[in-house]
Amino acid sequence: MFVFLNIDCYYDFPAKALLVARLPPPTTRNSQMNIEQIVDFAQAGTAAEHYRPAPEKVLKGDPEQSVRNHYSSPCGQFSTGIWEGAVGQWKVSYTEHEYCEILQGVSVLRDADGNAKTVRAGDRFVIPAGFSGTWEVLEACRKVYVIFESK
Repeated sequence: MFVFLNIDCYYDFPAKALLVARLPPPTTRNSQMNIEQIVDFAQAGTAAEHYRPAPEKVLKGDPEQSVRNHYSSPCGQFSTGIWEGAVGQWKVSYTEHEYCEILQGVSVLRDADGNAKTVRAGDRFVIPAGFSGTWEVLEACRKVYVIFESK
């Protein structure tokens, strides 16, 4: 899979702790990009960062997670990579917009009112900024994520 990114970012917005840029930023905002800036997920050697949700957010299990953030824009508002999660359930509160494509496993998203949506391999969806509820992994889950955090 190839991902080509051509995004102008005008804001100096700090990236989340786990969303660290893996590529050096261009020297100027309008600099010419070349083939070396294309991020091929299959070829990316991004190391996995392992973590768990904060203990007060965990509702079930031991949901260890990992992220391979293959790209973050120089402004820190856009990032993409691979996320993996173990069986468990935790509270979520999104400040970012996230596109997800489930590659393997089964998860259930629940909103603050308890409404549920089951997602599994092959499903593609967007979680809008402002969503609060829970994420529960029923079978070890792996997804491609694309995040945009507005200023």
